[in-house]
Amino acid sequence: MPEESKTALTFKELKWSDLEDWAGGKATAKGIKYQEEERVKEIKCTSSGSLVARVEGTIEYFTEIFLKNGKLSSVCTCPVGHDCKHGVAAVLEYLDRVEQGEDLPVVSEEDTLIKRSRRGFAGTEISEAYEAEDSSRFLREYLEKLEKRELIEILTTFAKKDNMLGRYLRDRQNLATKNPEGVIGSIYSELDELWRELKSSDSDFWSYEGEEMPDFSEVQVRLESLLDSGHPDEILDIGKELMDRYKEIEEYDEEGDVGTQISGCMDVVFRALSQSSLSAHEKMLYALELELKDDYSILNEPSIWRETHAQEEWKLFAEALKVRLQEINKETETETET
Repeated sequence: MPEESKTALTFKELKWSDLEDWAGGKATAKGIKYQEEERVKEIKCTSSGSLVARVEGTIEYFTEIFLKNGKLSSVCTCPVGHDCKHGVAAVLEYLDRVEQGEDLPVVSEEDTLIKRSRRGFAGTEISEAYEAEDSSRFLREYLEKLEKRELIEILTTFAKKDNMLGRYLRDRQNLATKNPEGVIGSIYSELDELWRELKSSDSDFWSYEGEEMPDFSEVQVRLESLLDSGHPDEILDIGKELMDRYKEIEEYDEEGDVGTQISGCMDVVFRALSQSSLSAHEKMLYALELELKDDYSILNEPSIWRETHAQEEWKLFAEALKVRLQEINKETETETET
């Protein structure tokens, strides 16, 4: 049996739940849309049984999908980097072509499509995505053996080379000696600058193209520094601000590239929510408020919904929802009368 057929048989065993378990419901839904819109421009099989594909997004993205022991995984050159909508679209496209009796080529490791799919924006090799956990463990073991002086030298040296590390350490330093207002103010200033980049001077349409997209990584790092320094409550207002600002431009974020970055920031916000001083029902109300603003499903599920809460907290949550519903009904009636 040819290698392509073996690959087809392996992927044909997939169930719908396998796709959702792999990429999540949101990415799966977007992947379906991409496949239906014929955005998968090229797809091939590898000799090892994986799939490689070129998918049209904001720019062209390259993805490789693996199926080992019944479990799917993928890497991609998109901002998400792995297990994304582009991989889902490629799997669906592959199965559609196989069902139609099309034979896809099996390519060698030297094929351009394979090489492109195995490199991220910074040239990161595919193996790094799978070795991250072991790498972190080995790194910890190494650092634990170093003297304090050696650790300081390493951190100061690389803080000069890595802007994000430098920013994180400077924020931690400031937060250790001052109140958090300065860091919080600079985060809002950074958001102002990012929104100026996102919106053109004379319209509300996109002003970025592909790799020129504004980078929210510094905002996320600064949120991390606030949280790690023990300031979870201060992050919550920033989370609301992020979602309010995203609503201004969400309809133009067709590929979800900005939404993906906002989602990364909001993951930090939801971690801060769990650690905040709010009562459980207040945390639930906060999470619900943000999720109701999420018209384009960019948010990951807040852990607050998976936590165990006292019956009294659920009762208070339900009562608060009842009051809000009554307020909405009154507003609707007033608008109808006018």
